[in-house]
Amino acid sequence: MALIKCTECGKEISDRASNCPNCGCPVEAVPYGTVRIKVSVLKSPTGFNGNQSVSIFSGGKTLWEGSSGEVAEIYFEKPTAITVKYHLSLMHYGGECSGTIDPAKSKKYNVSARQGFMSTKLVLQPVDVFDAD
Repeated sequence: MALIKCTECGKEISDRASNCPNCGCPVEAVPYGTVRIKVSVLKSPTGFNGNQSVSIFSGGKTLWEGSSGEVAEIYFEKPTAITVKYHLSLMHYGGECSGTIDPAKSKKYNVSARQGFMSTKLVLQPVDVFDAD
């Protein structure tokens, strides 16, 4: 939960409130903004859970590069199709998944990763909170 200012009275209110508790002004959902995407650590069958290189792309453009276990913070102005790619390493197979990030619906997304047979299985989904790895 974040605090925002009411556009009518200026008081700080929850970003999840439908109306300002002070003046009753309706709170409009902001259809754009920074979205946080947690890229989960991939558990290796050998027990070694080293960081894996991860990239997030959209329309052929790299939006973010980092490692598994990190949280990407990316600004989106509208619903955007992205691809999340876990790169091949000595301990992990590579893999990718695609999905649409809609900042009007959720400001937090999670990429769940698990080792499959000769591949990495990934799922991108909106979440309310981030789970611990």
